Amino acid sequence: MKYREALHEQLQYHAVFDKSKALLEAASKKQWTESHTADYEKLDIVITQAMLHAESACCRKYTKQFEWSPTLIQAVETVWF
Repeated sequence: MKYREALHEQLQYHAVFDKSKALLEAASKKQWTESHTADYEKLDIVITQAMLHAESACCRKYTKQFEWSPTLIQAVETVWF
């Protein structure tokens, strides 16, 4: 649940819901312009960044399972990020 809450918080902070609603209206009324395309692409980047932020905020970054091996710690962190 932490991920969901963190993601929802980020999406609200960036007003993603309102912006996507405006884009949906423009598309449904067939009034799509080049500026809407640019807004859509920016919104896609914001959503991706919000997802990454939520994941990093709620997930453990370190594991004690490989505490004895710095090489394995680096390998695990490389895979995670």
